[in-house]
Amino acid sequence: MAVQAGLENGIPVAVAMNAEMTFMLAVGRGEWSLSRALFDAPAGTARPVLIAAQYPATYEPSGSDGSVVISFDVDPKGTTANLHVEHSSNSALESEVIGIVRSWRFQPGVKGSDRVSVRCTLEFVKQDGNMHP
Repeated sequence: MAVQAGLENGIPVAVAMNAEMTFMLAVGRGEWSLSRALFDAPAGTARPVLIAAQYPATYEPSGSDGSVVISFDVDPKGTTANLHVEHSSNSALESEVIGIVRSWRFQPGVKGSDRVSVRCTLEFVKQDGNMHP
């Protein structure tokens, strides 16, 4: 799909857009990785920027690998609010992901000169190191 510059009266202008990004990260034993991030920023809003993300040094033994999709708002203070697990392949992993995301900090979304809430959906994947591509 070709992307064209935004035009206003024939002059190129900045245009806000939503983009889904897929990440493929190498993971070691028992590590979480972020595999997908989607920001649903209102029109004309600059999306939030992640500035602090802590992951646990090692995972809690939960019995299996899996994935968790979580959605939340990045509020005007840059903190996460209204966390909701959208999907989980293993309910034992949900509290781990909630704990990870709850501590993250963002530069909040901005529309004009106002900080605004922006909805975000993330997919996390956890592997125990025994899986092979």
